[in-house]
Amino acid sequence: MCVTQATVWAPDCGKVKLRSSPSKDCSVYWNIPSGAEVDVVELGTEWAKVSVGNYIGYMRRKYLMFGDVMFNTTEETEIVVDRKRLEDIYEQLGDILGVRG
Repeated sequence: MCVTQATVWAPDCGKVKLRSSPSKDCSVYWNIPSGAEVDVVELGTEWAKVSVGNYIGYMRRKYLMFGDVMFNTTEETEIVVDRKRLEDIYEQLGDILGVRG
């Protein structure tokens, strides 16, 4: 059952680990690229159970964007993100580095 969809967001434009259980010490199923859409099955305080393709695993909630909203997991503070501005920054960074996402 899907609670909602979210966009994976990595601060360094990289990838976020999809883990087998909600712990940084457990195995990694897959590295999900920033910008990928995931189905959120369960949403906890620090971790979210997500579905990506044929994989179901856990991802830190702080790396998920719900529309234009992200959450700081330590304080439950809502952070509103200007998605268009963020995409522009990613594009500019790609131009500078000579890479495309």
